Amino acid sequence: MHDKKYIQAWEYLKKDNYNEGLLLLSKLADNNYYEATYDLAGINYYGSYGLEKNYEKALIYYEKSFLLSKRRKILEELLYVKYEKSGAIKTFFYCVFNKKIFSTLLISKG
Repeated sequence: MHDKKYIQAWEYLKKDNYNEGLLLLSKLADNNYYEATYDLAGINYYGSYGLEKNYEKALIYYEKSFLLSKRRKILEELLYVKYEKSGAIKTFFYCVFNKKIFSTLLISKG
């Protein structure tokens, strides 16, 4: 069910029907569909498909995407955006005080 809606959302976006495509991706992300959550992180970070760049939303979606998938690549992207927006010290403390992220950094091998 979600896969069909995800494909449909991207078909809307490819046809420049941004409102429908983004709305569908948002609904999927609200239902914890990892791919939609990750896509919305990038879309907000880069300001694609008619949206302005929004680092705050990008961080929210990257964090949610990471928590859903536990993928190191997403954690690295999340921390890069956090660093770019807030600097090294705030990013360090974000890692230390966020137990799920900190534990992943400690045990991850790559």
